[in-house]
Amino acid sequence: MKIEIEITRDDYLSFNLYHFRKRNLVKTIITGLGGLLILQLAVNINNSSVNIETILMTTFLYVSIFSLLMYMNLVKTKGIPKDGGAFLGWKKYDFADDYILFQDKDSDGRFQWNVIKSVEEDRKAFYLYIDNILAIVIPKRYFGDKVEEKTFLRYIQDKANLA
Repeated sequence: MKIEIEITRDDYLSFNLYHFRKRNLVKTIITGLGGLLILQLAVNINNSSVNIETILMTTFLYVSIFSLLMYMNLVKTKGIPKDGGAFLGWKKYDFADDYILFQDKDSDGRFQWNVIKSVEEDRKAFYLYIDNILAIVIPKRYFGDKVEEKTFLRYIQDKANLA
């Protein structure tokens, strides 16, 4: 099975967003809740009674600002790869029986199937994880339909012994 793809900045951003949701979202929420608790304690420590309006207003502001900062930080990752670097651009993959051949403008090589630790997907791409934060990104726009996507996924899972 051969495929030729182009990885864009949007593909890179999609991968980062997916990876964040799968690996870091819970930790980020727990951190945010801890910060909110500290804020509420600081705001209400000297009050003899709890003012629900103050709690609601500060909670709304905190969650809004925290969410906006988190979103802006994630969107900034779109600019991380260098133009002409190794991640962006055209890539060719040949998913052979014994290995995966790859080629781009600067390099070529092959991976053994056992290098793939997991295969994950979202609505935009397949992510063939070869390490904790490193994946081969295969955008779904290069498949003709859902049947081709399912066939590709089954093939990769079978070859990588992940099924």
